[in-house]
Amino acid sequence: MNIQEIDIPEKFGALSICSVQEKQTEHETAHELLHYAVKRYTSRKKIILNENLLTLNYTAYRKPYFQHYPEIRFNLSHSGGLAVCLLSERECGVDVEFIRKIRPAVVRKVFTLEEQRFLQTAEFPEEAFTALWTLKESYVKAIGKGISFRMNEVAFRMKDNEIFCNQKGEFFRIKKENYWISLCILPE
Repeated sequence: MNIQEIDIPEKFGALSICSVQEKQTEHETAHELLHYAVKRYTSRKKIILNENLLTLNYTAYRKPYFQHYPEIRFNLSHSGGLAVCLLSERECGVDVEFIRKIRPAVVRKVFTLEEQRFLQTAEFPEEAFTALWTLKESYVKAIGKGISFRMNEVAFRMKDNEIFCNQKGEFFRIKKENYWISLCILPE
């Protein structure tokens, strides 16, 4: 595995990424990346880790967590040949997407009117679409509801490098080659 640590603001935690050779192994690669990242993260944070107790459980909405290490929050994502893992001291969500064409039905269903206008005037609409989508996904993953949460209730506005949202949380996004990676951490 070719793992990279990505420099992000310290308050978000630690972000690791790994390229995936075959589409059908993205999920497994993301979980391998999680175990690698947890070892590095716990070493830096001086958390004593018993790997035998590093088992995953799931909330009612299928958000994974470590039963024996509730202080280690994490989230995984994978798309188009890239797997990502975010580890944090706070509830968190991460989403990665290969920059893709705008899907009008998705825009109508999950984007607010202001976000739709933003897409219409964006210099690079596909990038804007993907950035907004990953921000929404990172939020619904952080709150642990996933796509069962009505995504059009989460409204984003981006200006330069600043991200504004109508929901509580802190957000960060990174463009890595042809991908957008968005992060969300919730208030403590």
